[in-house]
Amino acid sequence: MTNQNPKLLESKIAEVKRLVKERIQLHVNDPRITDYGEKLTEVIGSDLITAKAILNAIDQDELFWVSEVFENISAKLQSRSFVLFLMELDQKYPEIHMEGEIKYAKLVIGWKDS
Repeated sequence: MTNQNPKLLESKIAEVKRLVKERIQLHVNDPRITDYGEKLTEVIGSDLITAKAILNAIDQDELFWVSEVFENISAKLQSRSFVLFLMELDQKYPEIHMEGEIKYAKLVIGWKDS
């Protein structure tokens, strides 16, 4: 989706917000958590531009919940640019503490820290 269709992007943002809202309601041991993770990964990880646009459009609380699937999105996108973007979000929202999720997002693409 390099030529972003604004209506499609808007609908994807709304879907992510809906999925996060539903995910928050689940008990920590609910097996459906995996289903929500897969759905979020599918919607957000369709391509790099879309992923960045969606993550920029959601609020801090929603970003916290989406951070659960950073590793999966990273694996799907296979993009250093995505991981760098996650690092920028981590600096913007340090209170979310996304370092662990970013570490695993790096691992799945073979990121080597120098």
